[in-house]
Amino acid sequence: MLATLCVATSFHMHRVILIFCIGISLFSGTVEAQNNRINTRGNIGWYNVFGTFRINNKFSLHGEYQWRRDDIIINWQQSLFRTGLSYHLNPRVMFRAGYAWVETFAYGELPLNALGRNFTEHRLFQMAQLAHKEGKVDFQLFFRELVLRTCQYPQKLV
Repeated sequence: MLATLCVATSFHMHRVILIFCIGISLFSGTVEAQNNRINTRGNIGWYNVFGTFRINNKFSLHGEYQWRRDDIIINWQQSLFRTGLSYHLNPRVMFRAGYAWVETFAYGELPLNALGRNFTEHRLFQMAQLAHKEGKVDFQLFFRELVLRTCQYPQKLV
């Protein structure tokens, strides 16, 4: 009796959720919130390489380079190099501490920063990564915290 009640309640909840989702999708086209965003078009190319090199069963070195370009590959957007030392607690839990060097360029119609100048960043970070397998699907979730960030502008500010 209890199992039947649980199944019926579950079926009823699925119907309520389905009706709610259909209602939201029908009315979402007519409801508009304030939208003061400026829209531009861009063709960003994002090219990267990642490598992890095992030192032993507990430690590894990680390195990556991300080459981000505007107009697919013609103009600079950002160059990011990140490296770190990883500690593998077990096959599902990994911790990393590392450093990132980032060069960001003024690109497009609306530059990233208000000054419209290139800038360099140095970042120290720490992260934790959790892995889980569900059937044929592998899940990886990571949490990265920026510990220290410094920015440098090469041009004089007026």
